[in-house]
Amino acid sequence: MIVRKHLTKDEVDVILSKIKAMGLKEVKEKHEALLHRFDSKDGVIKIYRKLRKENDYSVVITGSSEFEKAMNSKLFGEGDTNWEGLREFARKTELIIGVDESGVDAKVNFVVSAVSYRVFDIVDSKKVDKEKLLNYFMDAMRNSEFSSIFKFHIGLLEYIREKGYTIGDIVNAVAKSLITLFENLGIDAKVLIDGDKPKGVEDHEKIKYLGKSGELKDRNVAAAGVVSTYMMRFLN
Repeated sequence: MIVRKHLTKDEVDVILSKIKAMGLKEVKEKHEALLHRFDSKDGVIKIYRKLRKENDYSVVITGSSEFEKAMNSKLFGEGDTNWEGLREFARKTELIIGVDESGVDAKVNFVVSAVSYRVFDIVDSKKVDKEKLLNYFMDAMRNSEFSSIFKFHIGLLEYIREKGYTIGDIVNAVAKSLITLFENLGIDAKVLIDGDKPKGVEDHEKIKYLGKSGELKDRNVAAAGVVSTYMMRFLN
């Protein structure tokens, strides 16, 4: 048995997205504290909420040793979401901004989006159908605390690349410009970026890279992913 305690609702939402993406069957089971149960032939995953506490959840994994090890790795494994790191990063910050890009191989336009929307749905923009993507895009643009879109025409993108700069450099430059923007307005802002930190990009105390599938790890990044994906498709 593997037990993970004291998780937040945001963390549980990410875990649910991962479980559902794996296709595990959800089974209804009557229990006051039990919110979700997922069964497979090899084991069971249960998610509990501590009674009388709004933001204290636990995940219990039981089954074969292979199942427990595999699920623990997929849901909490090293190299995946660093929950404590994200908590510490976001603590006492006025604005968290998610940043994502889309259209690296687009023939006309490349898009970098930045969104601060802490209650946006956890979604993978690349797996959302056209109609829902539009709805998510409109929600992000209308209701987010902050949204911005940076569009680079292919000609400008190629010119930047000819100077020796990479896509990673562009995204990092956008992130730093946002931090400076809000500093000049008296607001402490930090940036979460989808993907791994590119080689050669220096560490920044207010910028954190979430690694692969960052859209499933933070709501702000999920919103940014929707905006960048929609705009890239719309413009190209």
